[in-house]
Amino acid sequence: MALPIADLASKLGVSVSPDRLIEALTHGSYAYERGGRSNRRLAFLGKGFIELVVTEELGRRHPRAAANDRQRMKSFVVNERAVASVARSLGLDAYLRLGRGEDRMGGRRKPLILANALEAVVGAVHADALPCRNSQLGKGSARRSMRFPLVSRKGS
Repeated sequence: MALPIADLASKLGVSVSPDRLIEALTHGSYAYERGGRSNRRLAFLGKGFIELVVTEELGRRHPRAAANDRQRMKSFVVNERAVASVARSLGLDAYLRLGRGEDRMGGRRKPLILANALEAVVGAVHADALPCRNSQLGKGSARRSMRFPLVSRKGS
């Protein structure tokens, strides 16, 4: 059973519409059983945004590193296990909306489901912010547009 999402946005320190946050936390199994949208669309957007933020930060921190070295660094940070670990540390597992079978099979602990949920939450936050940020996308706004735990600010 998922926790109510009312306090999740403030717990995460982000601004996002409740409807979008519900979509971000809705696994395909729940959407199939009960109708509505799954988080796949938002997870796709969020994964791209996470990769953009991490790529931008690695370029800033390691400007002389070869592109293939930065790619290896990025794959160390942006992978299913790492993203799922962040999702778990944020407590997203308690807010997931899963179908009955997926919930019974331990879906809240599955790294893929957790990683997709965090990517979808990031996508939801970014999608809500797009109308006011569109003109700034090419001006280094990715790092500033949300507080994100995968990229530490230490040493910045």
